[in-house]
Amino acid sequence: VNLHFYLGDWRFPAAYSALALLGLFGGGRSHARLAVCAWFLAFFGIFLLFYAGSYNYGADVRYSLMTYAPLAGLGGIGAARVVAWIRRSRAGPWAEAAVVAAVVFVFLWYAPLVRATTEEAWAARADVRFAHSVVPALRGNAYVLTHNPGMFHLWGVNAGQMSHGTRSPAYVAHLTGRYTGGVYVHWNFWCNVQDPVQPEFCRKALAMRPAELVREHRERDQRFAFYRMKEPQP
Repeated sequence: VNLHFYLGDWRFPAAYSALALLGLFGGGRSHARLAVCAWFLAFFGIFLLFYAGSYNYGADVRYSLMTYAPLAGLGGIGAARVVAWIRRSRAGPWAEAAVVAAVVFVFLWYAPLVRATTEEAWAARADVRFAHSVVPALRGNAYVLTHNPGMFHLWGVNAGQMSHGTRSPAYVAHLTGRYTGGVYVHWNFWCNVQDPVQPEFCRKALAMRPAELVREHRERDQRFAFYRMKEPQP
């Protein structure tokens, strides 16, 4: 299924795949071309072991994104071969311009799809927008327990997996002692899913210590919030 995505799927230009194959199977510097091919296969193959790794699973065509860079490299080699063929046919000095124009034309055909923001993952995007709006209050010596610490790291905010915080009261006590700016629980997208495992992490985190609601946002049927943990009552 995932291989067919590059060869006959309306979401990906097969012309780019053809250029990549042309770059892979022809010309010199075979070791360099095979290295780029191995790069593609590594990021193509890793999701074959993931339960949701199909490009047709919901909107998870995003799993193909990491293969685009090696495909672009091989496609560039293939385009250079096409330019060389045109030159040998004595078609004139416009070989590069013609190939570039063709590549750009194919991209423009897919531009509406590339730019589209559809209904898929709207709740996750709403969660990210809300979390980002709270970032100015979290920078400094604060810490966020969340399912998605990576986005907070990119924003310059200390964060860690919420599941770690639910395993040990001593760990939470360590965090509150170290981060004087406060330890926050991010009630995020995963706290709202219809799955008994992920929301339970959120409930356990809030049950470990008294917590005060700092910021809250509702969008459609989703609720997002930040809670600040307080010292337990003696």
